Amino acid sequence: MHARWLPLALIAAASFAAGGALTRSAAALRAHHPSRDERRLARAVETIRRNYVDSIPADTLYEKAADALVKSLHDPYAELMLADAFRRFNFQMSGTRIDLRLPTSPTDGAALPGEAIDMSGARSAVRPGDEVLAVDGRSVRGLTDADAARLFSGDTAAIVTLLVRPRGGGTAIERRVARAAVHVSAVSPGVLLGGATGYVALRSVSQASPEELRREIERLRARGMRSLVIDLRRNPGGLIAQGVQIAELFLDAGDTIAVAHGRGAANKVHVARANQTWPAMPIVLLVNRQTASSAEVITAALQDHDRAVVVGTPTFGKGVIQTTYPLGDGVAVKFTTARWFAPSGRSIQRRPPDSLGTTLAQPVFRSDGGRPLRAGYGITPDVIVRAPRPGAAEIALQQQLQNVRGTYRAVVAAFAADVLERHEVANPEFVITDNMRSEFWEMLQGREIPVSRSVFEAAADQVDRTLADEIVRQGWGEPAELRRRLADDRQVEAATALLRRSRTRAGLLAAAENAGEVTR
Repeated sequence: MHARWLPLALIAAASFAAGGALTRSAAALRAHHPSRDERRLARAVETIRRNYVDSIPADTLYEKAADALVKSLHDPYAELMLADAFRRFNFQMSGTRIDLRLPTSPTDGAALPGEAIDMSGARSAVRPGDEVLAVDGRSVRGLTDADAARLFSGDTAAIVTLLVRPRGGGTAIERRVARAAVHVSAVSPGVLLGGATGYVALRSVSQASPEELRREIERLRARGMRSLVIDLRRNPGGLIAQGVQIAELFLDAGDTIAVAHGRGAANKVHVARANQTWPAMPIVLLVNRQTASSAEVITAALQDHDRAVVVGTPTFGKGVIQTTYPLGDGVAVKFTTARWFAPSGRSIQRRPPDSLGTTLAQPVFRSDGGRPLRAGYGITPDVIVRAPRPGAAEIALQQQLQNVRGTYRAVVAAFAADVLERHEVANPEFVITDNMRSEFWEMLQGREIPVSRSVFEAAADQVDRTLADEIVRQGWGEPAELRRRLADDRQVEAATALLRRSRTRAGLLAAAENAGEVTR
């Protein structure tokens, strides 16, 4: 019975955001012809508003009531999104951010994602290696990445005052920079990893993702690519419709992509509408525990139809679909409306272990070609390849940098810029020398970064990788930096090894069956 209170609460939620909520909620209530339970809720709100020991606006009470109703669903993905949260959600789904137009991400304490920064921005305002100490008078020291992103984002028309410490130290100065709408591509630059094997990372599933991925594949094909690695690691998913469209790129007309079971319109069978463009191209998908949601829809569909070999570690296991319902005035509610199943009929929804902590047995499903597919615990890759765990030295370094990561990144960027200005490296294949590492150590000491010499020396390999990646990124661009970083990636290495041994899709499936688990 209490679920019938939801319409009133949602009407109220739609009205409180823009002011005058009580009056407009009452009007909406009369137009809605409220039930007895809805009238009871309205009387409860009004009684509390009039008589509670502390004054609480009706808008706040209705907001809390609506939020409590959503939480009562015990749905981990349900959310009442008020104006700011709904705006950020829409930007995320569209692949757009409102951010400062900066050439890098020089924050102290929390860095903005590099791909979210418009590289064509005001380079005279902030240069690589500069430190942003404050935004409009608010210090960024100690902020989390999420908090820093919210601080930098905001009104597109706003001019933001930054307190910036120039590269190399010195007196901090104020600089003014405009925010702007920046499109964040969900797809990394495609690169060739030797021979005819291409690599592209799909970082999220947003509105533009299918076309962005198609364009990048076509660009790589024009450069001679004949096999492809698609990196879905750390892809949290996004829009289900766009996930279906991405799967369509690699399947034929009539192939089932996913089956959704819910109520009413939520029941739907997603089917490929046209034949794929690159039917002969062998494909490997890279996944890990952070691969989730619509990224799992893509993975399950291609695995079930034997269209791709999956390499990595088991995925997150999110086999449910959420729908977002706008309520007006910039407010929306999001909750689960369906469970989805892969073409084979399996659910990849991760099931909790039993009371003894053991994993329950699940039925085995089959791919088109008869390969066994596990259900109930995410997507199990065809070839398990585990990423190396951080060593003791790397962990110790990260612990010492915990409260100064932004400053550390700024020093890394400044060091890279100095190396390039002095022309110390001639190509992206350079090696970090002992002298270069010692110079970087002196820069850290000059900025009073609290890292001990013993920890710094023990973590020399990690330090060298960080420095080299930044030098290559600044000097030769993101594709060159990506190629260098991928050369040390165990899971990418396993994927490319499979593709080197396989010229056909059938050969790739056979190679995966014989590979077993890669543990080295």
